Amino acid sequence: MFKLPEGMERVWLMKAKGMREVEVAQTLGISRQAVNKALKEARAKLFEAFFGLAEVFSWEVARVNVEKGFMVARGKCGNENVRIYAFYIPGRGVRAFFEGE
Repeated sequence: MFKLPEGMERVWLMKAKGMREVEVAQTLGISRQAVNKALKEARAKLFEAFFGLAEVFSWEVARVNVEKGFMVARGKCGNENVRIYAFYIPGRGVRAFFEGE
């Protein structure tokens, strides 16, 4: 299961909830540069996780938003065409949900 490291996840979650980088830094007692670096690495890891899933399962990616932690894709589940919603859930990692036609 893919999961962001705890500290990185905390920074990413605070930013996803709408906090500015400087506010995250002040809240956590770290530099703004450390926040920026953690966010950059979190975005890269989430991007890689979402596109890796799509590649493994041959899904066609419709939309990805790593800042908010989600992907929408289309693919097959058995013989059925489905829409796939993948989310990064803090503390649990990436989870995918399927909507059939």
